[in-house]
Amino acid sequence: MRREFAESKSLKERYESVHEAILDSAYSGLQGMIDNGSAWLMEGALGRAAMRALEAGACVLPPKPGLDYYGTMIPSYEFVKDAVGSPGSVANAEAYEGDDA
Repeated sequence: MRREFAESKSLKERYESVHEAILDSAYSGLQGMIDNGSAWLMEGALGRAAMRALEAGACVLPPKPGLDYYGTMIPSYEFVKDAVGSPGSVANAEAYEGDDA
């Protein structure tokens, strides 16, 4: 599934494009739990799977920051460096989606 993300210019537009692609992928369930914060409130294996997906670029951070079980802030995609290799960033997810072609 090859999608073109470069057409959108703003970070928010790029986020919306990549988020839509993730929701159409096998990672949609995990992305939903990241978006609503439940990934950080359940058993450790689920949180670790969410973190691995963010690191790989298969998922992105949510649009609004939240808290995990211990009260640690989970940032939104706007609070992390937008670069390939930056877990949860839009650029990292764009690179992952581009590799999916």
